[in-house]
Amino acid sequence: MGKYSVDGCFATRDVMARAIYTEILEGRGTADAGVYLDLGHIPADTLMERYRTLYDYLGGRRTIQVAPAAHFMMGGVSIDEKCRTSVPGLLAAGEVAGGIHGANRLAGNALTEAAVFGSIAGREAVRASRELGKIPVVQDTEEIRNITSVKYLFKTGAVSADELGRIRTGLQKTVEESMYVIRTLAGLEKAMADLDVYAEQLAAHPVVNYPEFLESSQLRLMLSTARIIIRSGLSRKESIGAHYCL
Repeated sequence: MGKYSVDGCFATRDVMARAIYTEILEGRGTADAGVYLDLGHIPADTLMERYRTLYDYLGGRRTIQVAPAAHFMMGGVSIDEKCRTSVPGLLAAGEVAGGIHGANRLAGNALTEAAVFGSIAGREAVRASRELGKIPVVQDTEEIRNITSVKYLFKTGAVSADELGRIRTGLQKTVEESMYVIRTLAGLEKAMADLDVYAEQLAAHPVVNYPEFLESSQLRLMLSTARIIIRSGLSRKESIGAHYCL
């Protein structure tokens, strides 16, 4: 890590992730496309006291293979100081809400964020419900009956589980390649075009049963999320925090 930061092993996550990724790309990684995390300099009693789960998992070994992986969303739903969104009655807190961490979340902040903003959202929910007084009753209408009917959900035609799986795998591969640790303008533009293709394929295959309906709905949400992330990456011209674009 001394090659990449004066902070060495205490560098921020974005710097460390790029360092690991660069080592792998340049052929200095492991056979499994990772690098070794060396714990040999840490006393065993320290590992047992502070990282017992990891210590037990390693079973006495002092090295472990690691590689960068997505684990936290730093973007998300816009909220105000009371965790209110632009949708009346809808509150958001924690990882789903954006803006708290800026471009690069520091280690250890996620639990604090959940505790602080979860508490704010809870108090606001209580206050709003007291003001409301009672829960509004949604009147049954023909439109609601049509939307919730089996005929509406499961249309004529079929899409195989294999086809849905192929779309999911392709979408995941596209996002991983274009929005990974180091991004390029050409990669982001190609990814956006790929998403259009997946959306067309999904729209062309109506579902016929409930499991396929769930999978299809999930894929549509994944496509929407991927499109927002890639569009955001394209609009950010400079590298900042975890967004590193060549």
